[in-house]
Amino acid sequence: MSRAGGGARRLAVIHTGGTIASRPDPAGPGLTPQEAPAVPGLPGVTVSTHQPFRLPSPHVTPEHMLALARLIERLAPESDGLVVTHGTDTLEETAFFLHLVLATETPVLLTGSMRHAEEVSWDGPANLLDAAHVALHPETRGRGPLVVFGGELFDARTVTKVHTSAVDAFGGYPGP
Repeated sequence: MSRAGGGARRLAVIHTGGTIASRPDPAGPGLTPQEAPAVPGLPGVTVSTHQPFRLPSPHVTPEHMLALARLIERLAPESDGLVVTHGTDTLEETAFFLHLVLATETPVLLTGSMRHAEEVSWDGPANLLDAAHVALHPETRGRGPLVVFGGELFDARTVTKVHTSAVDAFGGYPGP
């Protein structure tokens, strides 16, 4: 599907940190931030990437959420869809905050991963690709922020993290 006038569809991807952009710390236990993954397999789509901060999600404050909302509002008029990658510990809080403050019809999808890039079962690329496809789908326009995770779509108002390590860690009502 192309834009009116035949131009490529435009997707803005905003990386904020979290497991989706982490690898094991070579100096010891835990994870260390790395470059966020690119969106795989999107022919005919122009992708712009942005990284306003790179934080583990427990460090995301309301000030970060507000900065993210302002960036989304700035990018939305030039985008057909937006994807936000985020750590899972506060993804639901950021999604709800964005639901309260955003005033854009452009689809905004949040996603992340439960497993890091060096794990065989890394879920980041699939979640990112799913979020990109949903963000660019015409039926998501005007529906407010949504969360895509583990092959499921959730409304930002009801999504909640229901498991600490499973790749299908989120639950809630389906997107509107």
